[in-house]
Amino acid sequence: MALARNESPTFSPDVVALGALTGSAIRGHSAVSAIARADKSRASIVNTQSDNGADSPAPTTPRPGEVENGGVALALLKDFYWIELGIRSYLRTRGNPEFSRADGMVIANITLGFNRPSDIARQLGVSRQAIHRQIRQMKEKGIITLMDDPSDGRIKIVIVTDLARKMNEDGIVAMNLLWEELGRRLGRDRLERAAKVLRADWGPPIIFDQAGVKTGG
Repeated sequence: MALARNESPTFSPDVVALGALTGSAIRGHSAVSAIARADKSRASIVNTQSDNGADSPAPTTPRPGEVENGGVALALLKDFYWIELGIRSYLRTRGNPEFSRADGMVIANITLGFNRPSDIARQLGVSRQAIHRQIRQMKEKGIITLMDDPSDGRIKIVIVTDLARKMNEDGIVAMNLLWEELGRRLGRDRLERAAKVLRADWGPPIIFDQAGVKTGG
């Protein structure tokens, strides 16, 4: 069923979560190998500090960047790139226009309900000028368009086009293909367990004050 012009599209949750729909070949950065590399790197840093006689931090106070849980954040970022590059590669084979990572993040935010340029800029941490340049480029590709905000005619909102919907359909196919390949490489059960954790509601972000004490979340 076709969507109304001001209706948000229903994108694949995996595509949304990854800011996906973006052109190169798949690169093999599995979660396991990425975490192992992060562990090895962290161990090297700690050993170097010890050899140089530098003061060692208290066991419960890791230095910035030395994540005690095996570099999970870096592993997630590497795997984000792995999936994103695979989707971009597949989109290209289907004759879609070039789709950058920035394009994907704009689409992801529109899907999450942030369709005013100022809101998208705030979510991405960029200036309004930067987001307007990005929107202009995406309009030229035919991926998005602008329309009056029904609640305030002075403001424009960003909506996706039929081309973007077609790219989303291709992106879902790509995600399914990548999912099957990851299941073959890592084991389906392991993959399902990891996906269950990542899809869970982690609750609101944790906020700390200047003293490092949790004040929110």
